[in-house]
Amino acid sequence: MNSLADILVRFAAQPVAPVVRTDVDGEPRLVATPPALDDLVRLGFEQVRVKAATYPVVCARLLVLLGKVERAAGEHDVPCGEVARQARLLREGTEGNVPTRADVEAVAGGPGAGDGQPSDASSADARSATSASATTS
Repeated sequence: MNSLADILVRFAAQPVAPVVRTDVDGEPRLVATPPALDDLVRLGFEQVRVKAATYPVVCARLLVLLGKVERAAGEHDVPCGEVARQARLLREGTEGNVPTRADVEAVAGGPGAGDGQPSDASSADARSATSASATTS
């Protein structure tokens, strides 16, 4: 997932490629619409998010990675509402699925809690949140 997030960050930082590609004479030869960052985030995180619902440590890490993607998208003015959706669904998915209430609170109180958005929290913040839940379970 770390590599996926790094790829999404690089994708957000890249200028949008031209939709119409031309040959050396300037004649249009290919129309290639690049994917939207929203689509790539959904494809990259959706299944992992669903399977991670019972693993609070994984959920907390996914929130940190979503935060990295969100910051990169914001820095480069790339729209990406899917990050907020995935973060919200991660938090909602842990309720009733994780072993203890402390685990739910660790994910709910992790990076970006309260506003439905990943935040600038570092991976150390996520580790401390999840280690706190591990000691209480």
